[in-house]
Amino acid sequence: MLASTLPPALLVVNIGWFGPERFSEPATAGLVAALQSGVPTLLVHSTLTAFPEWPLWQEIAGGGWTYGTTYHPAYGPAVALAKPEHPLTAGLDRVAIVDERYTKLWVDDQAGVFLEHEEGGRRHPLAWTRAWGRSPIVADALGHDSDSYRAGAARPCFSSSSTGCRARCEEHTSDLVAAVEYQSSAGPAVG
Repeated sequence: MLASTLPPALLVVNIGWFGPERFSEPATAGLVAALQSGVPTLLVHSTLTAFPEWPLWQEIAGGGWTYGTTYHPAYGPAVALAKPEHPLTAGLDRVAIVDERYTKLWVDDQAGVFLEHEEGGRRHPLAWTRAWGRSPIVADALGHDSDSYRAGAARPCFSSSSTGCRARCEEHTSDLVAAVEYQSSAGPAVG
């Protein structure tokens, strides 16, 4: 197999870990190098529960699960509320989902929330954009299982197959860059 010298078109991170361990030093260096080079990145579902005690990871993700505070209602059909002023959700209002709906996630001030849900009379972020290094990043708390992806066909970066997911994200890369520029217009990118 020949190693490619081309950067990836999209980096998708779909992990979940709540323990004290972190990425190894070589893996961390590779991630940081990719993000500093400008690789568009998608953080999916349980990725936002990972490494709650690792400051670098929190800086990259720009939000996530707080153990003892964050929770999710029972898995099932629900509605996500899109922010129509955000470039990734322009023209969307309400999106049918089937998922867990993480509730009370922390999200930093640099994030541009574009998808929320209502729980307990309050709106809670489900997806946001941000930048780290030179990379535009989308963090999407949805994606529990295959039914979640099938229900999410109208979501900005997902369709019912992994090929469709990549194509949809590539289709929206310029929107993603614009979205990060939009939400970052008040200050410099993080990283």
